[in-house]
Amino acid sequence: MNKNWLLKGDVSGIQEFIFSTTSKRAARTLKARSWYIKAICEICGKEINEIFHSNNVDEIYNGGGNFYYDVKNTNDFEQKIKELQTRIDKDLKHDEIYLALSWVGYNEETENGFKNAWDTMKTESSLKKLQRFKNTQDDFFTPFQYKEKESDISHDTLQKTDKKFLDKSIKNIFNLQKEGINNKLPNWNRELLGIYDDIIKNSVIEGEDNPKIKEPISFNYLAEFAKHRTGSAKLGILKMDVDNLSTYFDSFNNKIDATKLSELLSKFFDKEIYDLLKSGDENAPEALQNNIYPIFSGGDDCFFVGAYDSIFSFAKLVNEQFAEILKKEGFVELVEKINKTRVKEGKTTIKQTTISAGLIVVDAHFPVVRFAQFAEEALEDAKKYAKGDNKKNAISVFGEVLTWKDNNKVSDLKKSLLELIEEKRDYRTILERIKDSAIGFENLQNRAIEGNISFPKIWRLKHFLRNVKNNENRERIDKEIFTKYEEALIQTYSNPEKATNPMIFPVAARYTELLTRKKQ
Repeated sequence: MNKNWLLKGDVSGIQEFIFSTTSKRAARTLKARSWYIKAICEICGKEINEIFHSNNVDEIYNGGGNFYYDVKNTNDFEQKIKELQTRIDKDLKHDEIYLALSWVGYNEETENGFKNAWDTMKTESSLKKLQRFKNTQDDFFTPFQYKEKESDISHDTLQKTDKKFLDKSIKNIFNLQKEGINNKLPNWNRELLGIYDDIIKNSVIEGEDNPKIKEPISFNYLAEFAKHRTGSAKLGILKMDVDNLSTYFDSFNNKIDATKLSELLSKFFDKEIYDLLKSGDENAPEALQNNIYPIFSGGDDCFFVGAYDSIFSFAKLVNEQFAEILKKEGFVELVEKINKTRVKEGKTTIKQTTISAGLIVVDAHFPVVRFAQFAEEALEDAKKYAKGDNKKNAISVFGEVLTWKDNNKVSDLKKSLLELIEEKRDYRTILERIKDSAIGFENLQNRAIEGNISFPKIWRLKHFLRNVKNNENRERIDKEIFTKYEEALIQTYSNPEKATNPMIFPVAARYTELLTRKKQ
């Protein structure tokens, strides 16, 4: 007899639902739609606690459009869950998303009972998602009057909608949480109106009202902020996702460890990542929060849009903070404990938890649906990274996949280039030559991996980089730029496994080019 039930809720259609809006309305719509996904999952969680009584229900995970609950065996469990699914189907039948409930029974006292239930849930959940609206009544196919204003979900419509989900008023819940939601957005304030007064006066952005205090800053103005600082009116689009999350949950033999990981992820993506936004920006005179719009952050992933220079800084901060919280909360030790058990059982060990990212740069008017798609593709490229024992744990930027260590090298190289450009001329020539240097450097590095250093070719690369008009510039290029190529080749020769990605040089040059367009 089953003593427990593992219950899963899974929302599908999230990407299309959130990003199906225009660039013009994005600042009023995207966060509202991501909030709606989170809200229906939380309402479901409360309903499950009410149906089965909270003392019989343990939350394992709830975030990112998914939730898991462990429910003690109660009378008519399956019947009650089927009834709940029917109610969910009825309330969501005119929306563009679907929430599927799946459940697997197990005996907690049986060895590996929880783990086996977790493994079985994968198949069960996939099957349930293929049976959308299976229990819906006949009126599902009855024609209905589509009303665009009532069906649309935005910051404005949520404040006055009559929509209910599981008998809970969406309007009431939203209005209770509205202030907290607004505080996480980049909003106009008196300081910003003063700093960017010239932009507001001189920029005529079609279809936009004049900025008002406490109103969200539009994507157009976020790009204008970047232009004010750098000369490039560009947005940065960032999507990040925890690597191999399912592998960790699959490795847990009990719900205690699974719950610990869930709580850690919730702490990071629901709280600490927003604390990072309150930190200063090395590129701007104000906090990151004033330059970055969080579309969603929860579960094991996040999506941000903002002034491109601030997004670059933020991606690096998120990766560093994520690694820090894993150590601080004891998850590194937990993985080590799991690996000891796996070794005894003759199984392969699992890697420590890491995070990967896709970062793209687009114009302010770039279609929302398209930039969401391209950011997802960039993240997928980062997830495919594999070199030796190193897999994933990477960032895709400007179409190139770099490890986070290589991304730090890009940051250091960018700083050197900025200092050079601040003081000297010929900087466009310098940047173009660095962007074109990747092929030559890669050929040299391949020779170094084989233990063969070609000094004539090294000198030719040096001549290519320093071939500028100003003699003083040549000396600076030798000292501050070419030495980085030399150091990378020496490292590759002495330890081929630590070979430098040749694309760090053109990526740094491309980033610097954007940052210095104002100097043209």
